[in-house]
Amino acid sequence: MLSYPEMNDLVDKCGSAFSAIIIASKRARKLNDGAEGLLEEYKGSKDVSKALEEIIEDKLVPEEKI
Repeated sequence: MLSYPEMNDLVDKCGSAFSAIIIASKRARKLNDGAEGLLEEYKGSKDVSKALEEIIEDKLVPEEKI
């Protein structure tokens, strides 16, 4: 179960849970490959958690929201 960030917040940012997961998984792969993080500090330690936090902090924006 996802406790932080909350799924409702992610759906608000991305439009759907599916979009949030796709966006986060693509970003997590980039982080895993060595991309620099977009936040100063993360609560989570895993790449997927970091990607979800970037979405919540508006550092990672879905393309259709631009």
